[in-house]
Amino acid sequence: MKINIFQKYFIFAIASVITFIVLGFYFNMFLTNILAHPSTLSQMPSRTFMAKLVDRLAPVDKVSALQELEKMQEGQFWGPTLVLLDASGNVLYPKEFKINIDWNKVIKPQRPYEVTIIQEKPEKFSHSADPFAIKDSEMHPPPPWGPWKDMMSQSNLIRLAGEPAMYLYEQSPLLANQNAKARINWQPPRPPSPFWGTISLLVSLILGIAVTLSAIYYSVNKNVKQADLVISELQKGNLKARFQVTRKDEFGQAMLRFNHMADEIEKLVEHLKSVERARTKLLQELAHDLRTPITSLKNLLETLSLKGDRLDQSVKTELITLSLREVEYFERLVEDLLFLAKVEGPKYQQNSSAVLIGEVLQEEIDQVFLRHKHQGSNIKIISNMMDMESEILADDYLLHRLFRNALENAHSFAVSEVQVSCVKDNGNGAVIITIDDDGPGFSLESLKAFGERRFSRQLQKDKNGRLSVGLGSVVMKTICNAYDAKLKVSNRIDSSGKIVGAHLEIAFSA
Repeated sequence: MKINIFQKYFIFAIASVITFIVLGFYFNMFLTNILAHPSTLSQMPSRTFMAKLVDRLAPVDKVSALQELEKMQEGQFWGPTLVLLDASGNVLYPKEFKINIDWNKVIKPQRPYEVTIIQEKPEKFSHSADPFAIKDSEMHPPPPWGPWKDMMSQSNLIRLAGEPAMYLYEQSPLLANQNAKARINWQPPRPPSPFWGTISLLVSLILGIAVTLSAIYYSVNKNVKQADLVISELQKGNLKARFQVTRKDEFGQAMLRFNHMADEIEKLVEHLKSVERARTKLLQELAHDLRTPITSLKNLLETLSLKGDRLDQSVKTELITLSLREVEYFERLVEDLLFLAKVEGPKYQQNSSAVLIGEVLQEEIDQVFLRHKHQGSNIKIISNMMDMESEILADDYLLHRLFRNALENAHSFAVSEVQVSCVKDNGNGAVIITIDDDGPGFSLESLKAFGERRFSRQLQKDKNGRLSVGLGSVVMKTICNAYDAKLKVSNRIDSSGKIVGAHLEIAFSA
């Protein structure tokens, strides 16, 4: 599945920004809780601390202990209202304080410093300096954040040590009472400024954008470095260097196209190298094969020139015949070598067109038959053209030369007949051409060297006097390779294992 690079980075950017906004929200909440909680709240003493402090200051006179404690905490810190009660719920100190609880329904602590928690509904309270001058504008609801709501709306009833039983009533500063003097003036903490929320949002957006830009830069920079590495390897001559494609976006598609282009360049360079090797080899063969007939022809002509008057007529005739054979060999050799030089790499030529294979083959069959008939040959050419409609994109002259060489070779070694067929394979659509003769067949050496160039000069003459220079099979194989056709040669063998002729097969792919 192809992924659009814009969609990829857009989704990544949105995800990054949202992530950092959520993190900023939680950070803002954390910061709000820190600013909203005074340090004294996190360090508030236990519920029994005041009761133990009262018993320690005055184990017998609890009232004087509370008075002393009140003087100590006045103006120093805010805290609960402390009230001393007897076993019947009567207020011992401060006298003017009235409790708003039903003493008979309260579960009294039985052991020293045992605590009973009393949940009361807070009333309006003020942070004014004058506890009696309470205005509506100065009324504050209980803070809704942190532990304030639960802790500051609870009162504690604690059993003090000693007998008779006495209780310390700790009333929360959020709870109103009728004794203004007993109530410690308290100013509730205010919510943190929205300035911190704005800063947190801006920081979250900046971090999200920075992470997105960093990811895009890293991805692009990584691909640029890989491109520099691949191009450097190509410049050094390593034509196998390719991109490692691991992504499916536009970058990945560009890498695939670059790899395909590099493949084509590698094929072209390898083809040029092979052409250069073939050209070098051709020059070596040409120099060797041309030097031999020229030297032989020179010797024959020198013999006729220097000793012609002393030679018999039969010897002169033989020397002239040999000279003509050398000239004929030279002519065939030059023609075949020049043809091979032209046909090398026909895929890069622009003279190909749609050609009917069966039609070209039938034309060459007729020409070979008529040419040899005029020469007095009685060899029959039996054709079985079952496919006359198949076409391939090829050079008409090359196909004529291919079929001519194959037919001439079969006709030159045939004893009585040559069988030619052209059929279409229904399985893969390939056009298969077979040429069979009833001659002596191929030798083992000829089968191995069929289509290969040889440096050794071989003057072979068929029964009709035709001179072979050994390049006919090379021409056929070169043409077949040019059009991805498969060329196969073998011997025909009867049931007794005897060679009864040669078999040649050319298969053109669909």
